[in-house]
Amino acid sequence: MNPDMKSDVSTKSWSGLSFPSRPALRSGPIWAGFARALALAFALTVAGPRICDAGPVPPAGGSGLTPDYGLDWRTIGSPGNRPANAQEAPGFFDVNGQIDVGAVNHEYRLTRTEITARQWFGFVQAYAPYYQESGASNLVSFTGGWIGASDPDSNGLRIYALAPEVEQMPVDVSWRMAARYANWLHNDQRTERAAFENGAYDTSTFTRNPDGTFNDQPVRSAGARFWIPDLDEWTKGMHYDPHKDGPDQEGYWLYPTSSDTAPIPGYPTELRGDGTGETSAGLHFEAGFDEPFVPVAAYPNAQSPWGLLDGSGGWSEWTETAFGPPFVSRVVRGSNLVGSTTLLDPIDSLLGGSFHLGRYGLRLASVVPAPSAVWGLSALWLFHQTLRRRSSDDRSTFRAVRRARHSAHSPCACSHSRPISRVRPLWAGFARALALAFAL
Repeated sequence: MNPDMKSDVSTKSWSGLSFPSRPALRSGPIWAGFARALALAFALTVAGPRICDAGPVPPAGGSGLTPDYGLDWRTIGSPGNRPANAQEAPGFFDVNGQIDVGAVNHEYRLTRTEITARQWFGFVQAYAPYYQESGASNLVSFTGGWIGASDPDSNGLRIYALAPEVEQMPVDVSWRMAARYANWLHNDQRTERAAFENGAYDTSTFTRNPDGTFNDQPVRSAGARFWIPDLDEWTKGMHYDPHKDGPDQEGYWLYPTSSDTAPIPGYPTELRGDGTGETSAGLHFEAGFDEPFVPVAAYPNAQSPWGLLDGSGGWSEWTETAFGPPFVSRVVRGSNLVGSTTLLDPIDSLLGGSFHLGRYGLRLASVVPAPSAVWGLSALWLFHQTLRRRSSDDRSTFRAVRRARHSAHSPCACSHSRPISRVRPLWAGFARALALAFAL
């Protein structure tokens, strides 16, 4: 081989990433291999789940990982956004001052729809023994309106059931039970009592004073991985658009459907609708209404700027934010089956719900999962392999040059001299590293 001959470098593509194949002879400093490894690691990190920009270490009880639990999540980005102004939310501004609503300084996730009866049913089955031991009498605040329960047997136990036709209906439960649901997910869905009573919210604070006020923990614990979104997080997810008035021109929509016009009540197409309906709000007042309810995600074209559904209709939804003082209720957002879209759906419309007896819908929040450790291990292994191959290439090239010089001066040069060692393409090392990382 002519030492002056330049090798062509072809480009290979693997999983959307392009990088050059290794030629037989290649020159360049070792730091170039390190740069390629860093570039690949960065590309993989960007392609994977995004890192939450802030958040303390989870308290004892949770694994520290954040699984999806089969829920459909949407990440709410643009941390550090401004609150809604007086033109966008006039109800938050009056002669007595203003309320800044919608500004959130961290990334987080919200479930795309309200929690369904199917998703709630697993919690009911897991928490039922402790609920029955408590002697609580408001059963429907625990089960919601779609999960049935038998009469207690001789041991005081009930059988719970969920009919298939209502599995996708939004659940309506008390705030305190919603807090226990968040605790349960935070604690990896374990079934001992402690997994329901602490994590995101300390239920030992769920007490009432003689004057009718409550001592419930006002906001989630530091390090909570799942929680009930506060008013700012709910408002941002439903109304804030980082590009409302053009690229990078942020703003807030009046309604949770990426519009300043109220959504149109009407049946979804699956329930004899004509395709014009955008919300189930107000359907209960329509003549001839005979459907028990409308399932979640029935209006896929009525989305918030972040892709959230059912901000209008279904059930009005709990938030974490407390009304008060005095502390007697939590803020509830959005319209419901019997509500008016023009009264309950605007960004500055707030309701209060009694969090120990009231029943409303639940949309859950969570941290944004960090990228898997697989990518970090793979990048380190790739860098290691790059250095090994570079060293091997240098030695092979040196031996080849020595053989070529020896052959040029030897009358008995052999035609079967050992060729330069074949170097595997870069993607092969990465594939082996990825397999090893998964095995670990």
